[in-house]
Parts: sequence; structure tokens; C-alpha cells
Amino acid sequence: MIWNDRRIREWAETGGVTPYAEDLVNPASLDLRLGDQIREPHEIWSRLSVIDLRHKIADGSIEQLPLWGEPFNFATYWLMPHGKGCNFILCHSLEFVNIPDDMAAILYSKSSTGRRGVEHLHAGYGDPGWNNSQWTWEIHNVAPWPIKLEAGKPLMQQVMIRMTEAPLRNYAVTGRYNGQVGPTPERPKV
Repeated sequence: MIWNDRRIREWAETGGVTPYAEDLVNPASLDLRLGDQIREPHEIWSRLSVIDLRHKIADGSIEQLPLWGEPFNFATYWLMPHGKGCNFILCHSLEFVNIPDDMAAILYSKSSTGRRGVEHLHAGYGDPGWNNSQWTWEIHNVAPWPIKLEAGKPLMQQVMIRMTEAPLRNYAVTGRYNGQVGPTPERPKV
């Protein structure tokens, strides 16, 4: 069962999401705003002619090449079209979320986001017990024009879905991204 606006408000007002703004609540979803940090692909990828995540070094060994550069703060960022600069980034939600043990959360692009040409890879899924975390969003520009991103503006929406019952092991036990802050790259599974 999907939560309605009344239930979303109750959850948000009792610590489900912070910072919380009532005007972000829709009939069956909660708008999430863009945080103020971005990660672009590591600059090494602009110099390589062959795409391989491994790189042979002088002694013959193999090193894993870095995928992402360091995060940087921004107020306004131009996401460029393919072939004209950076068109794929990691960014994050302004909000921290706490998913109850009997719930799951699904992210969707806002319709206005999609109509501008921003596509989200939907790699994020909020498992039960995913807590005190900002969403990391993998977005790219599929339009032929540059797209202006502004920190603090709504970009995505979160839908809350009640499960039939709580899982045997929640995300606090099985996951590796609880407590993430900012645009978080892949963390190796231990």
C-alpha cells in the first residue's frame, strides 16, 4: 500500500525526513531537493582512449582506476549534453531520510525534471532500515541543451510503500550505505 499525503506528513514530522518542508508533500509522494555537492567522473577518464576500469602500471601489476573525483560544493551547476562536457554526475538529496522497518521507498524523477532532459538511473531503492542517510542520485543529461541544476530545488520524488511485514534482516544489517552523506560512490561489499 502506498502512503498518502496525510501519512507522509506524519512520518516526516516525527523524524522521517530532515529538513522537512510541508510544501514538498504531494498526494502520494514527497519531493526531495538537490543537495549542494556533486561528484564528476574522475579527470583520468577524459584522457583515456580505451575504457577499462583496470590500468596496467610500470611493474606489470593492475590498479583499479578511480571512477569519481572528489565532491565539490555548488549553488548552480550546468549539466552538459553528451559530447560537450560533463553529462553524468553523482549528486545527493538535501534531505536525510529514515525508512521504517515495515516500509520501502522508491525514487522517481519529477515530471518537470524529465521534461527538461534530466534522467535518473534509478539505482536507488530505500530498503527497510535505511536510516540517517541522504540519497545519492546518478543523473545525466539526455537533452541536446545544457541543463541548469540548482542546489535546494526539488529534483526527485520519493514514494513510500508499506510491506506485508518487516523483513527478517533489514538494511541496517545487510546494507553498506546507511549514514551516507553527500554524493557517495560505490562502496565495496565486504
